Amino acid sequence: SIDELVNHKILPFNLFNENGDKIMAVGEVLTPGKLLQLRYLSVIYTDIDESPDEDEPVEEEETPVVSAEPEKIEEKKPETPEEIIQKQNNIVNTQSYVPPQAQVKMKTLYNQAMTSVQEKANTQSVEMFTTIRNNVLQDVLPVIDKIQNKSQLKMIGDYDVYHGLNVAILSTVLAKKLGFNNDEISEISLAGLLHDIGKTRLSKEILNSTNLNAKNQKLYQLHPQIGYKILKNEMNMPESICKVALEHHEKSDGSGYPYGISGDLISRMTQIVSVCNLYDALISGKGPVQVNTPKEAVKKVIEAGSSSFSPDILYTFVHMTSFNDNTPVEELGITAKPF
Repeated sequence: SIDELVNHKILPFNLFNENGDKIMAVGEVLTPGKLLQLRYLSVIYTDIDESPDEDEPVEEEETPVVSAEPEKIEEKKPETPEEIIQKQNNIVNTQSYVPPQAQVKMKTLYNQAMTSVQEKANTQSVEMFTTIRNNVLQDVLPVIDKIQNKSQLKMIGDYDVYHGLNVAILSTVLAKKLGFNNDEISEISLAGLLHDIGKTRLSKEILNSTNLNAKNQKLYQLHPQIGYKILKNEMNMPESICKVALEHHEKSDGSGYPYGISGDLISRMTQIVSVCNLYDALISGKGPVQVNTPKEAVKKVIEAGSSSFSPDILYTFVHMTSFNDNTPVEELGITAKPF
């Protein structure tokens, strides 16, 4: 296993893949980068024969003494929500061009930042989100030209835990493709991170429900206004970012909420975040319909069409990566490979 190699600074034997091809030679220095490469292999072999020599006597195993009383099996304690999230933080998208260490760092910081604002946001909360935004710009923008599929941009894990981070990454790429300048891209990225911050003040009953009654539906639809107030009054964010939180469920034809505004009254920043918000909900199983691949999700976004988004923003989102992304959505869930 890789864990057995960590204690070696210099490789004491050859390493082979499951096809028998030599992948590392004896004497190589085991740098952290080389260990990281090895983690992507499911099986690794050495050329050391650990079977006993024929001349050496093989010690016979002692027959175990069977106790008269059955052995007590300790019950495994269920994992706490914090432990579950910590495990998810360490799960990386192996198809992504964003380095695994960067994925883990962004996910961990984002989860901590969202937790910090559940009761009251403060200066430290602002600094945490700003740091995450800087990490997104630093780790995503340089690899944009390499990205072929939208699935390569996905931070893997539960929708309720990482949705804002995924929307921020998609929004950053979309803003770049639309030709926004660096300052505008930076602002849009931060708006994506914060667009759903109003949900931190809603009850778990409302957030976890799959079938809200009329009363709870109205409460749920207050999260844009709650988010606006948090960003404006507690975090002193610019009005442009506050408006994204307020408007991200508005639609171009006026059928959205909370105010039913339409057309150019909805800021372009908001429309960028909104289209990314819908797409991430769809591939996370939280959209109005179920999809099996990112390609199917994009088709549903297209069906929402100009009634929801400006045509140029919609067109650029659809074509900013390959349309034919048939990665099964199950591979984008928390069953992915841990880092």
